[in-house]
Amino acid sequence: MTFVDPGAQDLINRLAARVAALEHQMEAVLGRLDLETAIERDDGGGTSSDADEVVALLRQGREVDAISAHRSRTGAGLREAKQEIDRLKAEHRL
Repeated sequence: MTFVDPGAQDLINRLAARVAALEHQMEAVLGRLDLETAIERDDGGGTSSDADEVVALLRQGREVDAISAHRSRTGAGLREAKQEIDRLKAEHRL
């Protein structure tokens, strides 16, 4: 059994959420420049199509489903997923 300091785990979770947000921003910038890309996370989750699905759920008013979808694809905790969903809602003015 491995013990991880709760403070360290919180930092890891916040950094993972920030990396996911930066990847999403990079995809958006590259998309606006008409450049193709396939940024994939090392853990196998989280691509721009995943973010598109989350945004689609938000547009349907399904915030809880969007949070759940984000968590299942990124492994983010509830707080980090909620922060990312709030960021996406602000970015897309939803």
